[in-house]
Amino acid sequence: MWDGRVDSMNDFFTYEIQPVDFRRLRKFKEIEALRGIQQNTEWHQEGDAYEHTKLVVNCMYNHLKQLKKHNAWYEETMLLVAIFHDVGKAVTTKYDHKDGLYHCPNHAEKSAEIFKEYNKYLTGSRYAEDLVRYHMQPMYILTSKDPKKAIVNLIDKCAPWWKVGDKGVFMRDLLRLKWCDQEGQINDKGDKWKEILEKVKDLFNEIYPNEKINSIW
Repeated sequence: MWDGRVDSMNDFFTYEIQPVDFRRLRKFKEIEALRGIQQNTEWHQEGDAYEHTKLVVNCMYNHLKQLKKHNAWYEETMLLVAIFHDVGKAVTTKYDHKDGLYHCPNHAEKSAEIFKEYNKYLTGSRYAEDLVRYHMQPMYILTSKDPKKAIVNLIDKCAPWWKVGDKGVFMRDLLRLKWCDQEGQINDKGDKWKEILEKVKDLFNEIYPNEKINSIW
């Protein structure tokens, strides 16, 4: 599937923490395939899926720069999940003649499958794959019948071997990825996504008070 084994993070970006150089990603066909992939213009007026991905990655980079404490592994992981979060759109996007819009059903799951091919050579971590796979979920939690149960189910699906503190770290990172995903969208929906993500954080803190998320960023 890929153009050779990935042995170095330098195949993705020059790192310290620096902006991702997308020119270095051209050999990865699945990322390049996002060029020209149309998006639902109700939510995405910034351009194709490739342009959206660039905006999300830049948002992630800018937030990571502001963190007081960070390490190379964490920065690499979060930038990589930003790069790959929508890569599945290249194979799931279809035009709906009924509403005249483009839709990409199950693109997050497909993105996680594609990322897994890279991830086995990089960190070998299911953690990052689950961030990609479930990055859409935070915006749906409050509209579910039982939001608290939705959070518990989400956590349980991700990894049954959680250690103390891991649930809070994962949910924080999932909210961070979705935050950047939303920042990388241009639309006039006025969906109050920041308030939604903050409420999800507060609900999580009610359920898991011993793993409290102090802030998303």
